Amino acid sequence: MWNSLIDKQPDFSHEIVVSNARIRLKDKKLYLHEMTEFMHTATRILKPSGILALFFNARDAASWKFLKEVIPSSDKLQFRGLFPMNYSANSVVQDNRKGGLKNDFVLIYQKPGNEDKIKLEFLENLPNWSKEIPNINSKSS
Repeated sequence: MWNSLIDKQPDFSHEIVVSNARIRLKDKKLYLHEMTEFMHTATRILKPSGILALFFNARDAASWKFLKEVIPSSDKLQFRGLFPMNYSANSVVQDNRKGGLKNDFVLIYQKPGNEDKIKLEFLENLPNWSKEIPNINSKSS
């Protein structure tokens, strides 16, 4: 979406994702490494009270568990909550595939600091807002 707004073509080689497409070379091990690096960098460069909105989804419990573990510490970056957003690959096959993803989530993190400057109460009014990471029981990857 962002690339569309600024009229840029995305470079998918830099995308942090797990892909079954062999040509992309995007496996789970690389994903975990790149996400860890990203979260540490985001934590370091966010200003006090800075907000990180992360678009995320996964079918497996391990990926969601990873999000809980990758945060360096609660005094450096805090999970504030999430809300679902509609997802569609614009493909009848993908949209109807068993186990296909139906929603992406926007996860909101905030670096501690002058919380009175940036209040997040308005998020609680969003449909399906939750302060809990989903409990995913699937073991697929």
